[in-house]
Amino acid sequence: MPNMFEKKTDEDFLGRLGLKADDFKGFLDKDVILEGRLSLTGTFKCDGIFKGEINCEGLLILGESSRFEGIIHSKQVSVQGAVQGDIHAEEKMVILEKAVVQGDIFTDRLVIEAGAIFDGTCHMRLPGDLKAEPKEKLSPEPTIVSH
Repeated sequence: MPNMFEKKTDEDFLGRLGLKADDFKGFLDKDVILEGRLSLTGTFKCDGIFKGEINCEGLLILGESSRFEGIIHSKQVSVQGAVQGDIHAEEKMVILEKAVVQGDIFTDRLVIEAGAIFDGTCHMRLPGDLKAEPKEKLSPEPTIVSH
């Protein structure tokens, strides 16, 4: 696969994530506009414009020039660009400096760097109950007493 990371800033970004350019399964370049549904495994980087749904069984990286509108389901998500829609990051969600995320986030861990913008609600599961539905309510139902 050709090396899509030419700049020093890209190398620094990948180093922060513990990755090398060779770790990627695929990418959408900044000149690509795509609408639809994308399902993949491994690490994937999008620098283009995508509208629709992404299902990733790995790490999804939305680069600095990326613009995404829709729904994301992934193990891990890292955003440098702009997202409008819901993000379901099973393990971890990272919103990097200069990123703009508008929508709800569902994740176990959330990292927001200084300078990032997040406009939405974050839903996090309680430890020890990551996959199961809540079995008990946290507070009892109110009791109605008649006199």
